[in-house]
Amino acid sequence: MTDEKISKVIKETIEKVFPHIEDDFGANVFKITEVPHEHCSGFWASTNGGWKATANVSLRDIKIYAHKFGIKKVDDSVKALSKYYHAIAVDHFIRAHPEYAGKKVTYEMLAKKDYKLAEEFDCLLYDELLDSCTFDLMFCVQLFLKGDMHANGRNNSKTHISMLAFIGEYELLDKTITVKEGYEQVIEAQALKTYNIFNRVL
Repeated sequence: MTDEKISKVIKETIEKVFPHIEDDFGANVFKITEVPHEHCSGFWASTNGGWKATANVSLRDIKIYAHKFGIKKVDDSVKALSKYYHAIAVDHFIRAHPEYAGKKVTYEMLAKKDYKLAEEFDCLLYDELLDSCTFDLMFCVQLFLKGDMHANGRNNSKTHISMLAFIGEYELLDKTITVKEGYEQVIEAQALKTYNIFNRVL
């Protein structure tokens, strides 16, 4: 089986699982790109190619829609970041409105007294801070050909593929399989499993 055919199978399988054609709103769309594999000045490819699906989701959207990844370590990170940015928003708000120093500052508390101030705080927290914090989502299938130096220390006695998935820096998947009959189904199964997790927050 040629590397071109394997690459085509990888691409078509990823395209089958991850929505990548924009609708009128361009929502929930993954960008599907080829893994660099051509040597050039200043770059030495470590694979024989492959394809990846990438997207990102902002902390703002996760909070607004009360979404969860369903992975404790990642969800705990979301909580910690939310708390961190809330503290920054409170600090910035108090600098602009020192009369609130020493008081608890939340949207609900401010809305009871001054709706405009509540909206100001909400805009600061969600539109300026939380919206700037994003979680990168990636599912990647890399190709390593039999006997090729691209294998980069891997077992290159057979052609194989490596499947990786990340939520930010959190490794969701790292699975390597030999390219043989039925490998397409394995890629699709892992892609679906990964997409179902990503889709919880999209």
